[in-house]
Amino acid sequence: MDVTPLIAFAAILLLVIAVSEPVAVRTRTPFALVLTGVGALMGLVLSGAGQGAPLIRPPPSGLFLELFLPALIFQAALSTEVRRMLEDGVPILILAVLAVVVATALIGLAIAPVAGMPLLACLLLAALVSTTDPSAVIGIFRSINAPARLVRLVEGESLLNDATAIALFGVFLLALGSGADAPDLLSAALSLPIPLIGGTLLGVVAAIALLAALRLTRELPSAQVTLTLAAPFVASLPAEPLGVSGVVSAFAAGAVLNLAGPARVGPDGWELICRVWGVIAHWVGAAIFLLAALMIPTLLTGFGWAEAGVTLLIAAAALLARAVILWGALPALALVGAGVPIPNRFRSALLWGGLRGAMTLALALAVLESPRVPDELAGRIGALATGYVLLTLVLQGGTLRWLVRRLRIDRLSPIDQALAREAVAVALQTAREEVSDEGRARGVDPEVLRREARLLGERERAAVAEADRSEGVSERDRVTLGLIALAGRERDLVIAARRLGRVPPGLHQRLLGECDRLLELTRSAGRAGYRRAYRSGLRGPWALRASWLLHERLRISGPLERVLESRFELLIAQAGLLEELHPFIDGRIRRIHGRRVTALLHALVDRRVQETREALDALRVQLPGYAEETEARWVRRTALEVEEREYRALHEDRLLDQELHDRLLGELERRRGELDRPPRLDLMARKAALLRGMPALSGLPDPEIRRLARRLHLRRMSPGDLLHRRDDPPGRVHLIGSGAVSVSARTGAYKLGPGEMFGHISVLTRSPRRIEVRALTHGTLFRLDEDRLRALMRHCPILREHVLERARKLGVDPESLSPHREGRGLFWRVRAGARADLTRLMNSEKDDGAARSG
Repeated sequence: MDVTPLIAFAAILLLVIAVSEPVAVRTRTPFALVLTGVGALMGLVLSGAGQGAPLIRPPPSGLFLELFLPALIFQAALSTEVRRMLEDGVPILILAVLAVVVATALIGLAIAPVAGMPLLACLLLAALVSTTDPSAVIGIFRSINAPARLVRLVEGESLLNDATAIALFGVFLLALGSGADAPDLLSAALSLPIPLIGGTLLGVVAAIALLAALRLTRELPSAQVTLTLAAPFVASLPAEPLGVSGVVSAFAAGAVLNLAGPARVGPDGWELICRVWGVIAHWVGAAIFLLAALMIPTLLTGFGWAEAGVTLLIAAAALLARAVILWGALPALALVGAGVPIPNRFRSALLWGGLRGAMTLALALAVLESPRVPDELAGRIGALATGYVLLTLVLQGGTLRWLVRRLRIDRLSPIDQALAREAVAVALQTAREEVSDEGRARGVDPEVLRREARLLGERERAAVAEADRSEGVSERDRVTLGLIALAGRERDLVIAARRLGRVPPGLHQRLLGECDRLLELTRSAGRAGYRRAYRSGLRGPWALRASWLLHERLRISGPLERVLESRFELLIAQAGLLEELHPFIDGRIRRIHGRRVTALLHALVDRRVQETREALDALRVQLPGYAEETEARWVRRTALEVEEREYRALHEDRLLDQELHDRLLGELERRRGELDRPPRLDLMARKAALLRGMPALSGLPDPEIRRLARRLHLRRMSPGDLLHRRDDPPGRVHLIGSGAVSVSARTGAYKLGPGEMFGHISVLTRSPRRIEVRALTHGTLFRLDEDRLRALMRHCPILREHVLERARKLGVDPESLSPHREGRGLFWRVRAGARADLTRLMNSEKDDGAARSG
């Protein structure tokens, strides 16, 4: 087999891609449009312009759907901000799923009366033209510094809408091949989630296996890159036999690797993987357009005036469907807090930027290949789809920049202009300081240094004065500018801490995500957005609340262990980084924005430091032993990172030979593997330890303490929580395990701490509650019912005296506490069988629980 023509063709494609990019930049034309034009021209030449046999044949659609598309989707998931994208999951799913479904329905029903094709064929055509290629509008939004959340929405749409369109395409293609007169839309709608959910699970499984392999090759970057090259295909190829989406599988694998990969690979290996995949994605994306465009002359065979009219109708229906989503579904989501408010000018750009591209052409080739579709009908579908792609690329893609200028999207707001001037002033100040330090270190003539420093200082003062005279910028805006600078400085500190080995890779990614959230919300909502951003991080993610419920209700501790360890690490690192912001405020921000803004920023940072330490203290109070062990593990892991950095530096300086270097790194890897297993969160042991430390229960032996721990329900409390409301019916009794509460009674107010209880008087008298109890600090409570309380009091004289003393303080007759007085008072006298009664009660409850679980 002669492979020379194939190699020559590949070389020509690479040369065309290399030349087309600078042409697109200089002519300010979308790169996809340039590639499409060049590809169509090449296809016309290679097809022999209708003379004799064509020089090329249409590439199989599998080349696009099984080779190019999984690789492209995997790289996009690998490089995007997956954590931030998950926060916008609802609007992204609306754009990626609902928008495709609405577009398919509207386009199919609109062209059915005039297309001269069955309804199923019209819906098939609508499905393959409903997927968008928003690469052009993403590039423009990034170049004009559009809101980051808006860019994420468009990126998320581009990642997931292909899967929806392919799933719908498969449903209609199967129905058309079966000879049905009309599609079963209900069955299609119900079956649509199956390939999406199944593809997600398949991708997650593939990613977990990949992460394990990457961990074994930590010191072999080339092997790690090679493993990731196979990842999208390992995830997507089994999808078709399993009946799930290979596109979603590739995306899920890339997303999981994005979240967990930096911690498993290491900084150098992760940077290499991202660089390699960035180049591959550029080649693959351009090759998709070129190869698909080569088939345009073939696909347009038979395209006439009638097809042109249907194409215009498709375009009108597609714009209408996109408008319904942009002006209907997304604003409705924004009203309930699940969407993002989008200005009308951005909506207009999104509407006009819904270009169609290589994926539509690839699906059109799949129709031509399918034996289920008659040749004449397949040719008509391919011609209409190709015509619509060219229409969007030429008409919409060619005029998108003009529309952006007309909508004034490319103009900076006053606050962005002020931020740019402030950035210039800060850059000049940094240049002056670093040039002076570097010059003295290198022994440059002091007179030359003074002269150049004076020139830089004059430019710096002029820039500061210009930033100070910014028109349309109020003091409130100056605070916002200062907070944006603070968030940027915090991001720089995170990057520097990672470079110095002070934070591990996984924590580094989470800290960068928090900084990005600060920047985004501060730009959109100022001081209130800054507070909202960092306080949402202090409250913890939804996964923390869900894992607490799993732990408390079902005693499943694994998820909570991992989430808590991550949260401890994050709060400890943030508390340290925040202290380094005060010198930055005094040094750079004060010179530009003055003392008043500086004082406000100091107060905001101090408040944030206080709230961060309060969140840490809350975890220490609720989980004292676990918190101590987790903090110790963070210190050890950070020490290992610094130790590894030093060993690598010594090896590069030829002070450590290869054998010793490998042995030291192997030992570090072993110790790191031990630290990767979080400390066990044993609820029973923690309950028993807390109960054993309560003075009121000091009379109970250890076996009964452990039995009691199994029957108690743990509850967490936070400052301000209302734990006990006055005049409510009697409920359960609460023992304070940690923390403090305030009690308001008719006789006065007082505080209770660890080892004390409340609620027992109303339970025993079976009367409405007489006190109101609120939490003063973070802490833990244990809940008791009446029977268990009575059993404890029979056996614990100390607890019995504690209850009697509390009753006297509240003005309650101790004799009235017993529902069975019979002349013996509240408590039965201690008798020889008291211990047996308590043990029998505990065992009967244990047997009842075992019977119910059985």
